[in-house]
Amino acid sequence: MKKSALKSYIREEIISVLSEEMSPAEATAKKANIAAAQEKIKDAQAQLQTATTPLEKNAATAALKAAQEDLKQANAIKESEDEDAEPSAADLKKKDSVTSAANKLQKLTAEMKKLAKEYQAAEGDKKEKIKDELKKMTAEKKKLEASL
Repeated sequence: MKKSALKSYIREEIISVLSEEMSPAEATAKKANIAAAQEKIKDAQAQLQTATTPLEKNAATAALKAAQEDLKQANAIKESEDEDAEPSAADLKKKDSVTSAANKLQKLTAEMKKLAKEYQAAEGDKKEKIKDELKKMTAEKKKLEASL
């Protein structure tokens, strides 16, 4: 393939990819679908609360499940489009790198080991304070491990 033919092919591909983005009308329609599904859920919940007979309750439950499924589908479409979007600068700053999370986890583990030794030697109120602190650290440790 010649260089000029390659350039024109790449240019056409870029134009086709960029033209695939969602129009404002499509975005508005998708938001409307989500809002309609949420409204159906509210209506079905109201029907379920006012239902008195088992037949009415079954019908309201079925309507609620159908509305929830509609909402899941509408959100799934929205989420799949959101995943394709590039992360913003704020998103990139929010997330810790794997290395920094691993370093934090390592430091936290070392500190927890020190406190565990103090806990074994402590008695009374001091032991309770150390235990409370270890519980907080454990929760933080689990968050760090989940982020890795």
